[in-house]
Amino acid sequence: MRWNKVKYWKAVKSNLKLYDALNMLKAQAVEGRLYEHLAIRLGYKLILPDANINELLFSIKEMENENWEAIVPDDGKEELLYKVRELVKDANFLREGHDAIDNMDISSIWNAIDRVLTCLDDNAKYRLIKHVVENKLWKKA
Repeated sequence: MRWNKVKYWKAVKSNLKLYDALNMLKAQAVEGRLYEHLAIRLGYKLILPDANINELLFSIKEMENENWEAIVPDDGKEELLYKVRELVKDANFLREGHDAIDNMDISSIWNAIDRVLTCLDDNAKYRLIKHVVENKLWKKA
């Protein structure tokens, strides 16, 4: 698995000390349950399963922090992301290369779509607005 391609993670254990989080990362396990792809994070700092633990550097703040999380890829969101990427690639909607799209998350794709839609003429905007409103697309499924 290419870890830099995973955009969505979910916590399996929170409020961890760094020592405990690193042990979980090394074992790829939480409380005896093995995971295929376990990483750890603190805020935006993400330490992937293939990290060399012996070469990692941490600030004192990170070492004292007790809010580390053990995380795994969120397969549901990753599958949704895959579907979104395939939709825009198949339609060549964004006029972007597949590599660029494969590095986007759903919000980035939405923002790119928004830029395309902003340039539509008023008739196309009307048809889109009508479709969204009539089909109640803003409501959660």
